[in-house]
Amino acid sequence: MEEQNGSDSHSRNRKGNEQNEMEISFYGAAEEVGRSCIMIRAGKTKILLDAGLGNINEPGNDQNGKMRMPEISDEELKGVSAIFVTHAHLDHCCFVTHAFARGYKGNVYLTEPTAELMKLQVADYVRISKPEEITGKVMKALASSYKVVEYRKPFSFRNVRVEFINAGHIIGSSLIRITYNGKSILYTGDINLQKSLILNGADLNNIKADTLIMESTYGGADDIYGDQEARAEKMINSINATLLAGGKVIIPSFGIGRSQEVLMFLNHAIESGRMEKVPVYADGAVGKIMKVHRRNLRYCKKDIREAMQSDKNFKFVSRNERNRIVKGGSCVIVTTSGMMKGGPVVFYMQKLASDPNNKLIIVGYQADGTPGRAILDGAKEVDFEGHLVPIRLTVEQHKIMAHSDRKNLEEIPRRVHGLKKIFIVHGEKGKQISLSQSLVLAYDVVIPKIGETHSAVSHGSRSAPAVTVLPMLKHSPVSSLLTSPKNIL
Repeated sequence: MEEQNGSDSHSRNRKGNEQNEMEISFYGAAEEVGRSCIMIRAGKTKILLDAGLGNINEPGNDQNGKMRMPEISDEELKGVSAIFVTHAHLDHCCFVTHAFARGYKGNVYLTEPTAELMKLQVADYVRISKPEEITGKVMKALASSYKVVEYRKPFSFRNVRVEFINAGHIIGSSLIRITYNGKSILYTGDINLQKSLILNGADLNNIKADTLIMESTYGGADDIYGDQEARAEKMINSINATLLAGGKVIIPSFGIGRSQEVLMFLNHAIESGRMEKVPVYADGAVGKIMKVHRRNLRYCKKDIREAMQSDKNFKFVSRNERNRIVKGGSCVIVTTSGMMKGGPVVFYMQKLASDPNNKLIIVGYQADGTPGRAILDGAKEVDFEGHLVPIRLTVEQHKIMAHSDRKNLEEIPRRVHGLKKIFIVHGEKGKQISLSQSLVLAYDVVIPKIGETHSAVSHGSRSAPAVTVLPMLKHSPVSSLLTSPKNIL
């Protein structure tokens, strides 16, 4: 592993590197989850890979109760040539608005679903957070900046070659490959090798890159989630137990991606007779986002497209229906936000969390400092928007994965031909260290710090084993993943 106490590029002739080699600067997502913002310098071209915000509640946030911003200067932003967005989650795209407010004047490159979802995400962020520098003029500039790209259709941007590739994380999510002077960087954004109910897994077929910038959200040694069918059956049984006892099940979900997976999971469980037929309510932004999926069905798996267009087994509800729902009988409530920081889930927790007959099922990542993490850690009382709520309902975690787990993260480098160097980002520090230890014998591995700049290429003689030496079937459960609508986690 390379030394971590400083930027390896600073000891080289910077002027020479600008002509021949790419450099990578980390303004976010280094030793942390989220706030993704990474710059690639290729000659005079400067490309920003993602521009996201950090968790408002994260320990160490000293930004006066505001979302954490990437640590990039206004001067640097003004010199950015283009912004490439991997997907439409807040921690990867919502700083783009601030980039325009601070002088950025270029375009934003992304897929069609990402463009549609980012518009919703940005509007929601501005409405809730009310950032002073985001004016109508800024929003207009952003709206006219989108340049839609297609998967696996490389294009030239100035002096570099760019390719967006399916990342399998949420609809429209992308890996991004940048090639300059014969060398390539592959950036995963958020990646899922597994097929989900709605999406195919990440497309790593015939991928070549010298350098990999890889997320590590579930990179810990214990982050191995096993057989999908067994996890699906366990979750269905848990839901049924609560429903038969007369309780309600709350499933907080990220509005973009996870909520649609949960709804399709419940839809199929009801259709197949495996789950009690009770009302399933979808609250928050879930309905708007489902419409985006329906307009972009070609990005979804063929065998789920018909079900995606039907509301037969669930109902989208509005604010004025919530009291009726909490006073009614057994039901399942799928609602935003996924980490329970805001959104309709706050109302449902305030009304239902004190009843031990009810159940909370957590299906996604919970960041430090959020109500979701506090509940997972066993808190008996949690503050929901100024109301201290006793947590007496049953709490369970059932993973509906949108990220690769540890085994699949280890698999990703093996499937990238010619790989020599890996930068591990977007993960808790302990998980990053653990993951790096499993990779360091085969690759040059760097865990970058915020503000560091590194040479993209490895200058040592070490070379990764050929992908054929480490076949996927022997090293990962990927080959046994369950990918039909009958097997849905």
